[in-house]
Amino acid sequence: MKSMQESLIERLRHEQRKVLVDFDQVKAGREYAHFLNEEVKTPDVLMDEGYDPLHAVYLYAQNFLSVLVEQAVEFPELQEWVKLYVSLEKDYMPAGPPMSPLSRSYFFCWSSFDLPFGGHQETITDCMIKMTRELGSPDGLVETLEVMQQSRMGFYVHEGMQGEYIQLRELKTNRLCLCHCSSGYQGGCGEIWYIRLMPPLVEGYDYHVAFTTPYVVRNITESGLLKLIDRMIPKMATRGYPADYDSFMKWGPALKYWNEYLTMGYSNFAHDVIYLTGYPSTDPKAEYRNVEDMNSYPSLGSTLLGWQGALAPGIPKPATKKIVQFAGKKKKQKQAKQARKRNRK
Repeated sequence: MKSMQESLIERLRHEQRKVLVDFDQVKAGREYAHFLNEEVKTPDVLMDEGYDPLHAVYLYAQNFLSVLVEQAVEFPELQEWVKLYVSLEKDYMPAGPPMSPLSRSYFFCWSSFDLPFGGHQETITDCMIKMTRELGSPDGLVETLEVMQQSRMGFYVHEGMQGEYIQLRELKTNRLCLCHCSSGYQGGCGEIWYIRLMPPLVEGYDYHVAFTTPYVVRNITESGLLKLIDRMIPKMATRGYPADYDSFMKWGPALKYWNEYLTMGYSNFAHDVIYLTGYPSTDPKAEYRNVEDMNSYPSLGSTLLGWQGALAPGIPKPATKKIVQFAGKKKKQKQAKQARKRNRK
């Protein structure tokens, strides 16, 4: 069975061999790669606008990825991901508090880097990395996307400031990281953060970037959280992943495990931080249920606003709108086809 990446490359090469290429539908080839590069702000432009240099590199890659996904969702090979994404976006409406406990930055990263689909359990970024190589994108950009794909969320303890950077210690691994927080939140010693760190990429930089809005977890202890993690790691085998900390934090013992934790644990927010209360569930299948030592959170209903409103500085235009529109178009086409069949009877 071919991987999704192999199927996409076959599709691209097939379209490139055509004498006449419909760029409105396919958007393939080196010319399109250059077009994409012009569509997003380069790191130099972002730095001129005041962004941290390392954050600017990652933000450029994120914007590039968002634009590329918008175009690629029309490929038949990606319809499974489109349906899955639209369903999850409808469930969580990830606009950030107060509309949803899931921030835009969290959901973008989770759906791009941690949401597997297809027989080979690939992510949309796995597929886009393969496409960017085929399209002749710069090696540095592709390598940045590969680093982002390997990233994961993690629990970290705030251990004070070192100059302008935050000193974080990761639970379980005890890895120490200097951190620039992209939301601007500085926090305080002893706080437990749930965040996604991006590692140093640019030569001469020795700090990480907190790429998602920090979730600060209250009413838990380090020892209690470590015990829960040790208890949950063996359950990763049920999803076919290695029973280790990295897999647990990236994939979770169930598809929506970490999303449900944010939903049920949500307690409050400020413009640069979101607060959670309590531990993740010990039940991998828990969805919208009360969990011991956690605040329950009302089921997200259809009255919640979508995430197409005003975006925070540095946040790319999400691919959601086009993906949802495309899925709606496909649904209408299917309904029309069924209606024609009925009329012929």
